[in-house]
Amino acid sequence: MQYQESLQALLINKKKGISYRTQKPIFQLVFQTHHGIISLDVEENAFYTVMIRYSGLLKYEDHRVLSFGPWIQETMYPYPNRIDLSWLNS
Repeated sequence: MQYQESLQALLINKKKGISYRTQKPIFQLVFQTHHGIISLDVEENAFYTVMIRYSGLLKYEDHRVLSFGPWIQETMYPYPNRIDLSWLNS
């Protein structure tokens, strides 16, 4: 089961690197919240959309940002593990 939460957050750092497992680039945003500091994965486009010190409502699921303030919208970056059921509408 996936854990999802929404809370106010302040972006305090941005990190990018290479995954040891896949050798692909990874992008993370680090937020200060009332729960403490959390580091979450984001898509590359979202990484470059936000700046340190942006503050807003953060919505995340497990270890991944779903949305953040007006800058990152959930509909812009679909969750990669969602099952494609478009064939049901055919």
